[in-house]
Amino acid sequence: LLDDVVGAGWRLVSIDTDVAAAIPTDVVDWFVGIGGAIVTIAHDDDVDGTYTEWFRSHDVATVLQRPDFSLFGAVSVAEHASGLVEALRARLEEPFSLSEPMPSGGTP
Repeated sequence: LLDDVVGAGWRLVSIDTDVAAAIPTDVVDWFVGIGGAIVTIAHDDDVDGTYTEWFRSHDVATVLQRPDFSLFGAVSVAEHASGLVEALRARLEEPFSLSEPMPSGGTP
């Protein structure tokens, strides 16, 4: 399984082997700095075609996977992968205030 090979954490997973080159260096550095990994699955590495088939059936080239294995987002072309990482950065760096009211039904 991919999880056994790559480990846990934030992962930018792509079937486009040029995805890393499409992301500015400062964005890659930030992503790696939070423990993120950029993982490319080359056609030859996808022995039974499982990953290639999943990506193609969902019309995506790259996904950003959260540490809990859910997807944060996906893009159909690798050139937009930087936007996924930048969206993550914006969310993680968003100010948090304990003085804001809890959402309906929430408990402190």
